[in-house]
Amino acid sequence: MGTPVVLSSAPAMGPLFAKAALTARGRGGALPDTHLARVAVAVDPARVADYAEVCRFRFGDTLPPTFPHVLTFPLQVALMADRSFPLALPGLVHVRNRVDVVRPVGVSEKLDLEVWASDLRPHRSGATVDLVASVRSRGDEVWRGRSTYLARGLPRRRGNRPTWT
Repeated sequence: MGTPVVLSSAPAMGPLFAKAALTARGRGGALPDTHLARVAVAVDPARVADYAEVCRFRFGDTLPPTFPHVLTFPLQVALMADRSFPLALPGLVHVRNRVDVVRPVGVSEKLDLEVWASDLRPHRSGATVDLVASVRSRGDEVWRGRSTYLARGLPRRRGNRPTWT
C-alpha cells in the first residue's frame, strides 16, 4: 500500500475532467500504487440536508448511507485523471457500486477519507477496475465503498504485460 498523498481540499472537478480529456491517449500499464486522502473533513449539514431531500433519505443526526461517496468521489476522479492511471477517464462506464456501512456516521463527525485503485482485470468487453474508498472516524473505518468501472475495448499486449488503452 502506498503512502497516501494528503490533499488539503476537495479537488475541483472541472479542471480534473479537462486534464483527463487532454491526457486520455496513450495510457496503459499497471495500476499506480497511489492513495489520495483528506483528513479531518467536516460535513456541511445544509449540503447533507439537500442531498437527503433529493435522494429521499430521512435527514437526521447521521449521514445517508451513500453520502460518503459524495465526499470521496472527487478524490477518485483525481486518481483516474492522473496520467499514471492506465485507463482513460473519458469513456469509462460505471457498472457497479458496493457500499458497506460499518456503523452510522454522525453529521458532526470529522472524517478521514482515502481512495485507491484496485483489481484491474480483463472483461469480455474490455477491462474493469475498482476504485475503493474508505472513510474513517477517530481512527476506525466507518464506511467503505467500491465503484467498478469498465473500459471498453480489448486488452493489448506490450511484451508480456497486458495493457489497456
